[in-house]
Amino acid sequence: MKCYLLFFLLLLCLLSIGCSKETKCKDLVNFPCYEYDGENSVSSFEGTYNGEDVCIFSGVDKYKCEGTRYGISTSDANGGNVVQGGYYGSIKFKSDNLSYTTPVIKINTPIVPHEEDDNLTLNKRINERIQYFNIKSEWKLGSRLTNHDKDYLSIEITFNCEEWSTVWGEYQLGYDSDNDLLDSDSFVKIKNFEMDRKNGDILYDITFDIDTYLYDPNCIRNCRRERLDVEWRAIFSVPEK
Repeated sequence: MKCYLLFFLLLLCLLSIGCSKETKCKDLVNFPCYEYDGENSVSSFEGTYNGEDVCIFSGVDKYKCEGTRYGISTSDANGGNVVQGGYYGSIKFKSDNLSYTTPVIKINTPIVPHEEDDNLTLNKRINERIQYFNIKSEWKLGSRLTNHDKDYLSIEITFNCEEWSTVWGEYQLGYDSDNDLLDSDSFVKIKNFEMDRKNGDILYDITFDIDTYLYDPNCIRNCRRERLDVEWRAIFSVPEK
């Protein structure tokens, strides 16, 4: 009996430690504001979050910007067979030093289904999706996981809480745009879109004006997050083939 009681008390202790560390990580997550003395022609993410300054620059704290593509699939109502497979393009701004103060920032295109006759290479799919950002100057915001609406982009921001991991493993704290929760005036504007070709690469210089609220997709109640109001200049290249 005493062994069971000791085991139970130990389990409660471990759970309480895990909860306290998770809370601490959530309390500490913050967008950085770095000083930057280099040239202006680099990727940057500047503005405010919760009224506090946001200042992130390519190269500072090993931040870099890139274009990529993600696959996604949807199961039937019972979680069984895949009923639809597709992919979306994404521009990602991240640091190699992942922590609760170096968020990974992504802006995503709508999901497009895989077609049986789609013979595009991976890089061609990435470039096709990246160029999709430029089909109009202002976008509504929707959900990354269910965004089959061609009128919506999505925003995804994650903080790595590895140093606050518990005995139950590491975790990330994430925020997503969600069209069921967003205010009608949340938007992304394309302020500038330039592309050029050089040495087999397509070079991009894109500036986004982002004004929105972000939400924890796993939140059930009291899910309002603070306002994100930033300008993101994304400079990167993707091979043509």
